[in-house]
Amino acid sequence: MKKYKKNLKPNYSPENLSYSGYQELLDIELNLLKYNNNILDLIDKSKPAENSKNLKVLDFGSGTGHIAKLFTKRFGVSPDCLEIDKQLRLIAQNKGLRCYSDFEDLPFLYDFVYSSNVLEHIEDDVDALKSLANVMHSGSVLGVYVPAFNFLYSSLDAKVGHFRRYSKKELMNKIQLSGFEITKIQFVDSIGFFASIAIKILGFKDHMSIGSDKSLKFYDKFMFPFSKICDVLGFKYFLGKNLYCTAVKK
Repeated sequence: MKKYKKNLKPNYSPENLSYSGYQELLDIELNLLKYNNNILDLIDKSKPAENSKNLKVLDFGSGTGHIAKLFTKRFGVSPDCLEIDKQLRLIAQNKGLRCYSDFEDLPFLYDFVYSSNVLEHIEDDVDALKSLANVMHSGSVLGVYVPAFNFLYSSLDAKVGHFRRYSKKELMNKIQLSGFEITKIQFVDSIGFFASIAIKILGFKDHMSIGSDKSLKFYDKFMFPFSKICDVLGFKYFLGKNLYCTAVKK
């Protein structure tokens, strides 16, 4: 089975595979609390309800293990983590999580796999999705969270090593091509769509303190709750900063 390859340039150092977007990742974890919990809410709606305490769960591209720890705390199930970056994997392991560096190391087939802001870092994302299908049972559930609209690609995307952002059609086609049947797909964070336009025009941490801890906390406290309301009102059918897709392995 092939190893999945993240974007090693510019966001990884060839010498130690250290993720240069680490500070941005940490800033998001520390300052976007409502945003991260909303991702967990989406994951919650996707995961199988039957025998939930005994689910075999995989966090694909787990980073520091932040979402995996939130998942463990909320559901009482500790996901296995797959993360190729050595530094990030060590951080997750220090949080008490079981971490693996390659698909071939995974101990069993999974009932539920989720991925948050990962596929966009991988050059051959279809190969990665097919590899996920190979470690899942028929009928197992996949939840995928990615950045939306490639025209929103900005200096922030480049800095953290994104190969792309996704249209709804592209994400659906790639997931279906990899052996899954789509059950639901929607945009997420409709107000974030306009924030992404601002980042594209003004730059990330270049003007007006966009991307600073203060601006992230402000967005999370005041703007993101409003964004959730807009999503509920129907904006999620047309636009959003992100896409969330749920699928079942055939």
